[in-house]
Amino acid sequence: MKEIIIIIIINKRFVRWEIMNENATFNNLHELLDKKYKLLKYVIEIDNIFIQKKIFHHKIIDYSYDNEGATIMISTKEKYKLSSDIF
Repeated sequence: MKEIIIIIIINKRFVRWEIMNENATFNNLHELLDKKYKLLKYVIEIDNIFIQKKIFHHKIIDYSYDNEGATIMISTKEKYKLSSDIF
């Protein structure tokens, strides 16, 4: 199965690369943000499109301009500090 590279930018400050299955949905991203990054309330933006919860079942790759991966901006009102445990 093909993999895609997801670049996650949190609050325009913290940048991380993740590899996901090409069938990954925004629900999968939500689980990753919740479990690994400890983010609960946030806004997702991908290629200048704000993603609403009602389309979380859609594939991330469907919103990517190159079908190889995506740059995803995560914004939160909380003061977020990336844990040093996250590699």
